Amino acid sequence: PFALDTARQALRGWEQANRRLVGVEEAEKRSLSAQVMDSRERSDELRRQRDSKAREAAEERERRLDAQDEAQRLHAQVRNINAEIARLRQAARRAESERAAAERRAALPSRDELVFQFA
Repeated sequence: PFALDTARQALRGWEQANRRLVGVEEAEKRSLSAQVMDSRERSDELRRQRDSKAREAAEERERRLDAQDEAQRLHAQVRNINAEIARLRQAARRAESERAAAERRAALPSRDELVFQFA
């Protein structure tokens, strides 16, 4: 019986040690599982942030391209308006020149008047 009691005590000691070891391993497993979940959540959050930044960058690039297109359109419109202004100024100078020439011709005596004056 002494050997049997000793074997039973050794078995109980081994079972208690095994349970403690299993408990420690389970606690470590839960801790590692929590760390893995935290890492996954952080990874997902970083991925969402990266995707959001990429979308923002694409939207900003699109706005910049639209602004450049609008600036080019406005520059072309300004060039066209300036060309029209130059054309109108030239036409105004030509009309003024023609008006002045007409006034000078009107101020000159006609052929009949000259004949009359010299006769």
